[in-house]
Amino acid sequence: MAKSTMRTWLRNRMSNEELQDLVQHGAASGGVPGLTYYSETTKFYNRYEGEIWDELYSQTENYGESNIMAFMANWTTADQITDDATFKNYVAWWMVETVAMELLDAAGEDIW
Repeated sequence: MAKSTMRTWLRNRMSNEELQDLVQHGAASGGVPGLTYYSETTKFYNRYEGEIWDELYSQTENYGESNIMAFMANWTTADQITDDATFKNYVAWWMVETVAMELLDAAGEDIW
């Protein structure tokens, strides 16, 4: 059986309309079933850690930052990352928001 990717996980759970809501309102608003509580976001992060770090590296380069921490320092929530659990939580939410935009773009849907 093929390993599930994070993109497949998200696509199987959300319609394009739900993805648009996610992009517009953010994952922190409770817009992703199964990613509300720290226990859920930590499990998600641990499962998709490799994909998340690949995306962090890619986005860091795309934004011209020198390293991932410099990239993340630009997030409005960066000052709320105080420990391992909050790090995994915010990174998980960032990842689903980023992938939601990617999926909508690939489907030819307006993001905003």
